[in-house]
Amino acid sequence: MADDYVLRIEGVSKAFPGVQALDRVDMQVGKGEVHCLVGENGSGKSTLIGAVSGSQTFDSGTIVLNGNEYTRLSTGQAMNEGVQVIYQDLSLFPDLTVAENIAFNWIVRDKVRLISPKAVAARAQAGLDQLQESLDPATPVKHLSMAQKQIVAIARALVLDARIIFMDEPTTALTKHEIDSLFGIIHGLRERGIAAVLDKVTKWGIVDTVAARQTARARFEELAVKARSTEDAVATLSGGNQQRVVIGKWLATRPRLLILDGPTVGIDVASKSTIHQIIHTLAGQGMAIIIISDEIPEVYKNSSRIVVMRDGAFVYETDRDRIDQEQLRTIVERGVPA
Repeated sequence: MADDYVLRIEGVSKAFPGVQALDRVDMQVGKGEVHCLVGENGSGKSTLIGAVSGSQTFDSGTIVLNGNEYTRLSTGQAMNEGVQVIYQDLSLFPDLTVAENIAFNWIVRDKVRLISPKAVAARAQAGLDQLQESLDPATPVKHLSMAQKQIVAIARALVLDARIIFMDEPTTALTKHEIDSLFGIIHGLRERGIAAVLDKVTKWGIVDTVAARQTARARFEELAVKARSTEDAVATLSGGNQQRVVIGKWLATRPRLLILDGPTVGIDVASKSTIHQIIHTLAGQGMAIIIISDEIPEVYKNSSRIVVMRDGAFVYETDRDRIDQEQLRTIVERGVPA
């Protein structure tokens, strides 16, 4: 029956210039179901989530939320239907407390004019209690681990009476232990009838001069960016190709040292391999490269020297050939053996 579904997508299509992002998509998500969207970057996952959350218009078709049909859907309508999206960057305010971050969207949605610290604390605690988590509501978010920040983002969704939560690459920056904890939370949501959809998703910009265009074309070909031309809007490219554009932009400055912070976050396996090949090629040409990453395999396979940080300090340093991948994982997750 229709009432058994939190979400039904019926024949939804969306086109951008030169790109058919969604082509008569059908999908159903029942109460308490957990779905996973799998596909390479550029396959339409982000556009689909945007359509359901009201942040992206769609050209045709119908989206049904809790039995209510929409051929046009605003973010406010989607939120009122219980649609929540937790993006990969989590969209948290680092200088605000746990309580303030959890209550923020509630304040905006309900247009709360007089903000009571007690009401904020109570609302935040209600969200944390649903997850059976004991974070200190007074702690600034910038002092939390990535896993704890994710708990804050999920609690924020719950205080808005979420019925379906979309999670964008939720495990990318987590350790194995933290991933297991996250899946435990998702299982708890499922038991309470809250549906979840897990997704994989991810960044060019070049000035408009003749010289810049020539440079852009050269980098375009060198990095094998898959697009019709350098004039294509970056937003229409897949995540992997967007990442190549970012690298190309900085290579145009002819750097001696290139610092890459999460160079493959949110891109598919094939694109990730291509980025790694580019890194190895640049290193072979004599460029110094620092990779900042939470992904153990990425660090291990692409580094000649590895430095582990914890709480703002270097706690371990070694050449790659003096340690294996599992030893590195143990040090990252549990600390340096005594």
